[in-house]
Amino acid sequence: AEAVKTLKLKHAVITSVTRDDLKDGGAAHFLAVCKAIRDISPDTLTEILTPVFPISSSSEALHALLHEGLVDIFNHNVETVPELAKLIRKGTLFTHSLHFLSRIKKEAPKLLTKSGLIVGLGETMKQLEKAIVKLAETKVDILTVGQYLPPEKEALALQKEYSDEEFQAIETFALKSGIAHVYSGYFVRSSYNAAELYGQIKATTSP
Repeated sequence: AEAVKTLKLKHAVITSVTRDDLKDGGAAHFLAVCKAIRDISPDTLTEILTPVFPISSSSEALHALLHEGLVDIFNHNVETVPELAKLIRKGTLFTHSLHFLSRIKKEAPKLLTKSGLIVGLGETMKQLEKAIVKLAETKVDILTVGQYLPPEKEALALQKEYSDEEFQAIETFALKSGIAHVYSGYFVRSSYNAAELYGQIKATTSP
């Protein structure tokens, strides 16, 4: 929170690694951070990018995150298609992520929800389209799709580089599937131009 205030951030993205070592998945810590930001920098827009929180253990903290005006965007990335989830994510299955996103939207229907996919890991276009349809069914508001780039030699090998035309086709398909805001491109990432995109969304949805 002190960093957010010192840097005069208008839009802060708060994230963490998966905390499956914690009973609540880190929900209480996200809550504490968001409260601190609201207290010290009330005009900052707050976007959280979380792992899956266990249903029973995170209920109280999650309820506060959803209903106390502490969060402007709730983001949870599915990362990849169901067929590759076990290989890529090593813990959280695609179905768990969908259930989590659905739960967020049902409990706080007016809160913007967001998810992201990376492509180039060996998925087919048909698998990608099926994953997008599943995300649309959770009523997620925002989807980001970007190119996987191996961060180091030991990382999973790149299987395919998508063209600009393919990224455009993915965006078009996702929009037609019912996702209202889609950002698809080679360098797009989950927090890609987060403040600018939020401004565009509010401008198009304001009465």
